[in-house]
Amino acid sequence: MNSDFDIVAFLSVDWAQSFRRYLFLAMARNCPDRRILCVQRPICFFTTPMRNRKKFISWFKRKERLKRVLENLFIYQPVFFLNDNLAPYVPGADKLNGKMLSYQVLKKVDELGLRKNNLVLWISDPIQEDYLGIVNEKKSVYDCFDDYFAIPGNPIIKNIEKNRLREKHILENVDIVLTVSNKLYESKSKVNNNTYMVPNAADTALFLKSFDESTAIHPDMKGIPHPIIGSVGNLNQRIDFGLIKNVAVNHPEWSVVIVGDWSGADPAFVNSDLIKGMKKMDNIHWMGHRPMEVLPNYLKAFDVCIIPYAPEDPFNISCSPLKLYEYLATGKPIVSTRLPTVDEYSDVVHIGNDYKEFEEGIRLALTEKNGCGDRRIKLAYKNSWDNRANEIFSIIENNGKI
Repeated sequence: MNSDFDIVAFLSVDWAQSFRRYLFLAMARNCPDRRILCVQRPICFFTTPMRNRKKFISWFKRKERLKRVLENLFIYQPVFFLNDNLAPYVPGADKLNGKMLSYQVLKKVDELGLRKNNLVLWISDPIQEDYLGIVNEKKSVYDCFDDYFAIPGNPIIKNIEKNRLREKHILENVDIVLTVSNKLYESKSKVNNNTYMVPNAADTALFLKSFDESTAIHPDMKGIPHPIIGSVGNLNQRIDFGLIKNVAVNHPEWSVVIVGDWSGADPAFVNSDLIKGMKKMDNIHWMGHRPMEVLPNYLKAFDVCIIPYAPEDPFNISCSPLKLYEYLATGKPIVSTRLPTVDEYSDVVHIGNDYKEFEEGIRLALTEKNGCGDRRIKLAYKNSWDNRANEIFSIIENNGKI
């Protein structure tokens, strides 16, 4: 593999909150001669102390400004003059931000020995439009892994037309566009001919542990009656909780287990009568947030894994659900609402078009024979982050010359 370039990736959220960190980890592992510098959202002197005092103090005390994750993978925390959501409204702030960011990042490029004459710039948010050219890159990548204009609570929605123009400018000027679904591919490829569809993936080796006989069931799951119908992942209004409640009400003999927290969810939805009522039901068990590394211990106890996304939600229509690929690695039966990405796996996933069909899908899943489990695991191997990393490297290497 040609390894004559390094990557500077500007993250849309901090490393710890970014699921794309699994992709960067795989990229770093698969090509140890290539260095990757992941740049977190810059700290702002004015807003960060109010929003995240701990983070600002840590930066001020020079703690974790630069962190080495692997031998060739680094996380860097720069600083801005003004938050990039506010800067466009203050004359000159954008330019000052750009100069500050360019100086800091290029300094780290030098210090870490990245090949400054052969850099790939990686951005993943329309708000990062002004980052184009900031490291004098030879090639640029726009990683469009979500429909940013359909995410509830996303700041860019407050000024949607301006940010659509930002994204259009990005699409017209980057060398490569990566998308995770056909819906996003169809949209972005109309503007940029070098658009590729590379779906999300899973840490297959980790989630295969739930299929391993030596993996212990998590103590939280002991005492919960079988069959267990379970879901893992972030909790928000994209999930059809009415569907989950319907399953629990119609089948008191089934236990529904929900692993995940409400980080980023609309508080009004979290405190709605629907959720409050569900929390009182005896056969619904809320586990809260759990670290990724222990999820196989929970999944080991599941009889059926569910993807209860609301199929009419605009964000869900364009998404590539991480839990689909994670569930595949368990080998366990999967039941999902009808989503474009999941449709591609309809031979190994039970799909329900409505509440009745979803419920029937669970019934069928509970009587499923083992053959499908082996097919799911084979698919999981194909959908690993390592394979995605190699796909992306191939795209970068073959799409023009660096």
